[in-house]
Amino acid sequence: MLMRRAVYFLLFILAFVMVELPASLQAQEVDYKAKIAEIVQKMEILTQKMEEARENQDLQAYNEARDAYNVLAEEKRELEAEALAAGSEATKIKLAINNGNRAMRLGQFEEALANYEDAISLDPQNAKAFFSKAVALRRLNRHDEAEEAYLKSIEFDDSYAPAYYNLALLYESLDKQDEAIANFQEAIDKDSTMEKAYYALGNMFLKKKDYSRAANYFQRATGVKTDYYQAYNGLGVAMASQGKDTQAVDAFQLAVALKPDFANAYYRLASSLNNLGRHKEALDAAESCLAISSRFAPAFYEKAKAHEGLGDKAAAIAAYEEAAKDRRWTKRANWEIERLKKQ
Repeated sequence: MLMRRAVYFLLFILAFVMVELPASLQAQEVDYKAKIAEIVQKMEILTQKMEEARENQDLQAYNEARDAYNVLAEEKRELEAEALAAGSEATKIKLAINNGNRAMRLGQFEEALANYEDAISLDPQNAKAFFSKAVALRRLNRHDEAEEAYLKSIEFDDSYAPAYYNLALLYESLDKQDEAIANFQEAIDKDSTMEKAYYALGNMFLKKKDYSRAANYFQRATGVKTDYYQAYNGLGVAMASQGKDTQAVDAFQLAVALKPDFANAYYRLASSLNNLGRHKEALDAAESCLAISSRFAPAFYEKAKAHEGLGDKAAAIAAYEEAAKDRRWTKRANWEIERLKKQ
């Protein structure tokens, strides 16, 4: 009888350990996360204080904040090391990536890169870690290594649209236009709702002066994101470049309706309205642009054209003179002034 009770007691203890130990480890992991999150929050506050002290040229306040930041950073590293030692491999990978992401937000790209490489050392086929590594490398202007990391990310997960999109951005920045276009298209093939890839392709075809294809991609961008004011502006440019000013006006009007302080869209709206002979509306659009950007020479030029169309030669000359103050427009505006004076 006593032997049976002892066996039952041992089984009870074993069951308790099997159930409670994982929960204890889980609570410990959560505790690490909470402590690290609290330290990170304090570090971010100290970063702001250092920025304020730098702006105010308060060296003492800056040094105090910096010293406190360094103490917390060391404490954070110790806690992270403990968490890594206590956690599972999956937890270690996640923690390394999260630390990298946090460092990226703080502009600490070298530290971010080190964390992503830690994640890769634990899982050499982790596509997200390679993607994040590539982003950090690009911020460090290590373009060849960034390209290699993006390609690794795609190798391990060829369905991940952001990897194609960011690789395309890298190629675009390196003036590898064909490679950029191909990868933007791959991003869309993987994720047909990626409006920024459609927009990027629209801009690329604008540069190539393939205005019909540019317009198509801008339209597809607005089909995905109906409040995409930049895409409506791009669509307007593509339409105006094809001589389709009526459609351009519709697009520019949508752009300024969505973003009332969009100076460039107002200027382009004024240009298309002038082309259509709608000079009063063009004048209003040019004035709206100048209310936002008071020295914007192209808007003065369109304002002058509107005044000229309305028969006010003096006001047109005055607006052309304002445009001529920008040396990029001086020659063109002075030619218009001389032309009007000879009439």
